[in-house]
Amino acid sequence: MRRTRRLILLLILAIAVAVGFIYIKQKTTQAKAAPPIPDSLPTDTSAKLNGWSYTKDEGNRSAFRIHATGMRETAEGNRYELEGVDLRVFHKRDDAFDKVTSQKALFDKSDGVLYSEGDVEITLGVPSGDQPKPSGKLLLIKSSGVRYDSKTGKAFTERAATFTFDRGEGKATGAEYDPVTGEVRMFKDVSLTMHPRTPKGKAMTVEAGNLVYKEKEQKVLLSPWSRLKRDSLTLDSLRKIAAGVGRLDLFLHKMSLPQTGHNGEGSRISIRQSGRRLR
Repeated sequence: MRRTRRLILLLILAIAVAVGFIYIKQKTTQAKAAPPIPDSLPTDTSAKLNGWSYTKDEGNRSAFRIHATGMRETAEGNRYELEGVDLRVFHKRDDAFDKVTSQKALFDKSDGVLYSEGDVEITLGVPSGDQPKPSGKLLLIKSSGVRYDSKTGKAFTERAATFTFDRGEGKATGAEYDPVTGEVRMFKDVSLTMHPRTPKGKAMTVEAGNLVYKEKEQKVLLSPWSRLKRDSLTLDSLRKIAAGVGRLDLFLHKMSLPQTGHNGEGSRISIRQSGRRLR
């Protein structure tokens, strides 16, 4: 009888040890599999996310979309510090969009302004979906200190900007893009180089007080003064010059041809070749 009791006690003890061992092993496994406890947020932060998007709709279409790989919302709300920023402003026909990228930016949801202190790239007219790709290079603007107003759609900077386009590149101080009018404005110190269409052609340099590029009309306006140079030929003008994109070289050629009569603008245009004034 005593032996039986001892056996029963040993059996109970073995079962208790086994259950305890299984329990401890399960808890250890669960602890290893559990996600790490996130660090507590700083007092000036109300939210922090990896991967964040914000879209503004107009009717049944999207006006713009901001995507960021990282986001920190400030404690007062409506202000977002973004990393890995990709802004897309959609054209009204949804056949293309303008793309703005930056490593870091600050978005104020209350006034709809996105601002980037660092480097920014703006690419105009990127085809959407299955839309055909353009035959030439898209207009690409690089600058810093760019302010994008989501209410007007305008992007603006007062700083130095460089730009590349089909058959050329250039630079200026201060720039603005308005997607409503489709105009790019370069405010001052404009200088651009236009490469020839053929290998035997010669490049042309354009300088101007300011420049307006009309995207919809494919026109360039130079004012209030401009200088066009190709090889040994130079045209200095004190009036506004308007020409189709890629046709400034043709304009320079026409202006250098012998003229008859007086068009009333002679005192405002000067043509020089190898330092010799032609007209």
